[in-house]
Amino acid sequence: MGKMEQIFIIGDVHGCYKTLLALIKQLPQKFDSKICFVGDLIDRGNGSADVIELIKSQNYDCVMGNHEYRLLAYEGEFIHGGKVSDERWFYMHGGEQTFKSYKDKSVDFRRSHVEFLKNLPLFLKYDLVTNDGKRLVVSHSAVGQMWWLRNSDANYADFRRHLLCGRDDTHENKDIFNVFGHTPTPTPIITRYYANIDTGCIFNNSRGNTLTALSFPDFKIYSQTNIENS
Repeated sequence: MGKMEQIFIIGDVHGCYKTLLALIKQLPQKFDSKICFVGDLIDRGNGSADVIELIKSQNYDCVMGNHEYRLLAYEGEFIHGGKVSDERWFYMHGGEQTFKSYKDKSVDFRRSHVEFLKNLPLFLKYDLVTNDGKRLVVSHSAVGQMWWLRNSDANYADFRRHLLCGRDDTHENKDIFNVFGHTPTPTPIITRYYANIDTGCIFNNSRGNTLTALSFPDFKIYSQTNIENS
């Protein structure tokens, strides 16, 4: 296999399956493209099961998002059915929509998706570099000031919490270029050191309503407006 020369990083999908398909069809090699997702594949939208199945079957790269982490806390309820104690997440942040997307799926199908999610890493570091030599790092939230803790067992919980749920940490790490999502923005934010590509696909307000893919290392942007209700 030849050396990877390009990758497309896709922002928070949140169960928007039809929109995701339309975005991937825009890419030069479409479904044969090398793709990595920034996490939050699930919740809020109605197509979470289909989103995960596509990524799993296509062997695309993906990092863990806070919504996947929350679902795994209710693994038993998800696989076998049962009441979820975190009603705020379930009813206000999209867990209910994810559970509904699996209503006709078998226990084995659900279990296979749980195992897939369990194996998602907190971050992925690639050999691809920017013109000035920064290596690509993909995470759900910005690695920011916590990047130095990535190999610390003693501080792993803090590192994990920051990469899953951190906000507003725009610390610049000179040796890496960090692509992440988690915090919706109407248009991608791209600096010399990082890019936030969560353009609020699931929303239809000031936080956005598009799904974004960033081509690396040429920084070309692909954008698809939410078409879930079309």
